Formats: sequence, C-alpha cells, structure tokens
Amino acid sequence: MTRRVTRRAPLQYPSCGLLLFGGLADALLARRLVLTTASEPAMHLLQVDRARDYVATGTTALVDAKRTQKKTRKLQCCLLILVLVILIIIAVAVAVPVAINKG
Repeated sequence: MTRRVTRRAPLQYPSCGLLLFGGLADALLARRLVLTTASEPAMHLLQVDRARDYVATGTTALVDAKRTQKKTRKLQCCLLILVLVILIIIAVAVAVPVAINKG
C-alpha cells in the first residue's frame, strides 16, 4: 500500500510575513486562532509586533547614521583642504621675502 503525498501551497503567516509550508503552517495558524479567540492577550503576537517595531527603528537609525557619517566626511575633507591652502599661503608668504633678501 502506497501513501499518497499531497503538496500544499505555501502559506503566508499574516503577523510576521513568513512563508510556511505544510503542517507547521497549520500548527501556527491553529495556535494563532487559539490565542486570538482566548480571553487572554495574544502575548506572542505582541512580541512579534514589538520585534517588527524594533527592526524598523533600527533601520531608520542606520539610515540616519549613514547620512550623518557622509556629511561628517564631507566636512572633514573641506576642512583639510582649507588647512592645506592656508599652509601653502603661509609657506609662500615666508619663502618669498627670504628669497628676495638673499637674491
């Protein structure tokens, strides 16, 4: 006797956006139904939502940090060029009178 294996379509788990297959998807959905229909708060779903919020906040912080780092690098480069120009002007101002007095 052979057992017929049926393939199930992947299931999108609504609260966290995971793509699940087969029995695991059924078990998680059944657990979610129990949690959401019970009188107790759905603590697991709250934790998933909090984790999603933390990830979104972290992503925003990384984008801001990258922007700030780029501005800081640009400012440092401009200041370095300014200091080099000032040093060249001072060096020329000191070297020219010394060359005139010797020559």
